[in-house]
Amino acid sequence: MNASSIQKDFADGVLLINLLEVAFGTSLGQYKLRPQLPFHKHENVNLAFDYLEKNQGVTLLGIDSHQIVAQSEKHIINVLWSVLRCLTMRGIVGGSGDHKKANVRDTLMQWISKTDSGLVIKDFWDSWKDGIAFCHIVNQLCPGQIDINSLDPKKGVENLTLAFGVAEKHLGIPALLQPEDFADDQKPNEQAVMNYVCMLISTANTLAKKNQDMQSMRAQLEKKKKEELAKLEEMQAKKVRVCEPIGCRACPTGGGKAAQ
Repeated sequence: MNASSIQKDFADGVLLINLLEVAFGTSLGQYKLRPQLPFHKHENVNLAFDYLEKNQGVTLLGIDSHQIVAQSEKHIINVLWSVLRCLTMRGIVGGSGDHKKANVRDTLMQWISKTDSGLVIKDFWDSWKDGIAFCHIVNQLCPGQIDINSLDPKKGVENLTLAFGVAEKHLGIPALLQPEDFADDQKPNEQAVMNYVCMLISTANTLAKKNQDMQSMRAQLEKKKKEELAKLEEMQAKKVRVCEPIGCRACPTGGGKAAQ
């Protein structure tokens, strides 16, 4: 599943369907694999939209298949963001279906409040302007990259630049926000801030899953090592029991008496 152009590669609905099937581990059923006619492209996109709305509770307000087929980059990106937010919500509240009822804004705040940073987030604009919150979360994802104690709340531009730079360099998260977006004379785009936080949470969940898999792998290796050691000890014990009655001179354990 490769994409080189958001506008062109998602316009026929095929890649979008593939993305949903991989992301949610399901099959969307039959679709036009190589659609040539606009009608077939619309069918594919509508299939993807129907799945998102009916199965994942994602409502794509103001977006329909015509905008996707027409290669509207803005609308395609909004669809992809909606998928990302849905996956992030599943990662926070679990895959039981509760994420459909969850409020994105409130759930993100709850996630932040549960981190070890001690952050108090009241909104998705003023609480982020000094860059401290971003720095705390990014540093938790890549410990030691940001000296939290040295941060000055009055140097918001420097803090924001640091957080976005570290996230892009060490986590691969593109700097979709700019320090200028948080200037004192303007209110940041709340949706853009939430989208960026979603990316941070998604990365946090991925790292946690990797750590969990590594711990599980280590436990399995340790268990296998103990089992092999137990088998070896059992084999040596059997060898001693066989040697003792006949007085094997070559027994490495020294068991038994030398044959007369």
